[in-house]
Amino acid sequence: MTKKETFIVRRAMNQIMFIPSGDTVTKFNGMILATETGAFIWEHIEEVNSPEEMAKLLIEEFDVSYEEALADVTALFDQFQKAGWIE
Repeated sequence: MTKKETFIVRRAMNQIMFIPSGDTVTKFNGMILATETGAFIWEHIEEVNSPEEMAKLLIEEFDVSYEEALADVTALFDQFQKAGWIE
């Protein structure tokens, strides 16, 4: 997977924020609050080629079943692709 948009992930006061940077600033005004899982997925998205590979990374990092991880990753990848953030 390749990131098409650039976000900086920051953690502050128990919140995880995606802050646009670079050219993304002109396309996206604001920031996104994310879960720990969402931030992990974004930070590792370029290391995998499929939702299945990301699900395997998730089960190594978090206490979650493969089926649940795969369902969550598939949904998030779909959202990222619809938003034009990954290809």
